[in-house]
Amino acid sequence: MHERIRFAATIIMVVLVVFLPVLASCSAGDSYEQAVTPESPSVPVTPEPTETLEVPNMPEASDTAPPVTRPHGDVGMYDPGFDYSSQRRYKVAYVVGNNTSGLYSAYDDAFADWAELLNIEYHGIIDFSGDGDTLFNELPQLASEYDGLIVDAYYSTMILSMNDSERMLRVKEIMDAAGTPWMSLSGVPRDYSIDDAPLIHPWVGKDHYGTGAQFPAKLLEYKDKLWPDVPIEEFGFITIDFSVIPEIHAHSEGAYDALTILEPDMAADRYFTIDVATGFMDPVSNTLFFLEANPHIEYWLVSTAFSSFASDAAKAFSEFGLTDTVCIASESLENDLWDDGITYRREGLVQLPVPGEWYDSTKRYSLDEWRIALLTPVAILTEPVIGALYAFMSGWATPETIWPQWVNANDCGGDGKTYASRLVPFYWVDRDSYKEVLKWTDIYAGTNQYPDYPLGNLTRASYTTKTEPPDHYVLE
Repeated sequence: MHERIRFAATIIMVVLVVFLPVLASCSAGDSYEQAVTPESPSVPVTPEPTETLEVPNMPEASDTAPPVTRPHGDVGMYDPGFDYSSQRRYKVAYVVGNNTSGLYSAYDDAFADWAELLNIEYHGIIDFSGDGDTLFNELPQLASEYDGLIVDAYYSTMILSMNDSERMLRVKEIMDAAGTPWMSLSGVPRDYSIDDAPLIHPWVGKDHYGTGAQFPAKLLEYKDKLWPDVPIEEFGFITIDFSVIPEIHAHSEGAYDALTILEPDMAADRYFTIDVATGFMDPVSNTLFFLEANPHIEYWLVSTAFSSFASDAAKAFSEFGLTDTVCIASESLENDLWDDGITYRREGLVQLPVPGEWYDSTKRYSLDEWRIALLTPVAILTEPVIGALYAFMSGWATPETIWPQWVNANDCGGDGKTYASRLVPFYWVDRDSYKEVLKWTDIYAGTNQYPDYPLGNLTRASYTTKTEPPDHYVLE
């Protein structure tokens, strides 16, 4: 019998806290046929001209001030044809509850890049290192010192506190009292103290259910590409879930609902969920135990919400000797893992839950099984966040008026207010295309985050960030 491998749960707990912001969703209960998060085709994006607009109550503007110019087009998105240096230079910082990993630093780098283009005086991360009391005590003073703030107030490493019912409400109360514009990136700004958890501010993120619903079709496409002669009856379908977090669980629900339409027999007989919130709370161990219980299935299609889940599942399949018969897809991508010779390793020895058993984590694993990913680059995710903040500071929009086309009529706020839920675009990539898409983001955002990736014939118009609201935003 294959030796069982088990990991401690602590690493997974921390990873989930770090990556949850990318997975935020507010429509997990919608049906698969409603959840249409549009894929971004390669359509040229032409910068639109600017227009002259009278804007009342502009900061520091006198009654005799000239008309204010603003981009003509999608307010809250960068317009390369607009002269931002002609506008007031705003002072902005990024308030972080606990900068525990490189993801917040990546957001910070992206905000700095956008700030340079938007002529913002950006002061970077203000990290409170997990001290929530100090954060909220000092936030009023920070709100008085800056023209605008990006506030990610989540600071705990405990998963069950991620939906703290008071945290975003306190941010809103403090920022509104100071009259200082703000946006958040980490999590969804909702009032979780109310059953329906209404929005209290605009947000930017993913329809996690809708993106999960895209996975079966893409995995079946790769099944036909990789194993065209293998009958579908020989395949099993797995989603790797973390059921205690609704945003992650929505991915599995979307994938299952889609599969019931595309391959109903597979959904009924050969669909499985590996819940990392159970057992040893580790994708490697849980996947290995599952494979030992289902040795009769050789071919697998695997849907995951995290790149970390994908890499750990790949290790399990590799240990089980199924590298050549598995296709794993993830809803995010740690591109350095694909860069690193398609291998993965951890340093040192890890003690297993069973006394006397050890796992040699210095071993290098093939990640060949992890073949495709649904990618939203950090530059694309952060653009509308800082762009919306700029629109609020400039007076071009308010939290209640920005992006009216992105107001979900079924989930738009409480007390008669409506807030937008802007969904970011995504790009399907594989081993042959991910470098191109990431290099394009350098061109799109005017950055140099991927200097070693080939430029080729890429231009800013090679891909687009244009998306349309999904059908389920229409009032039911």
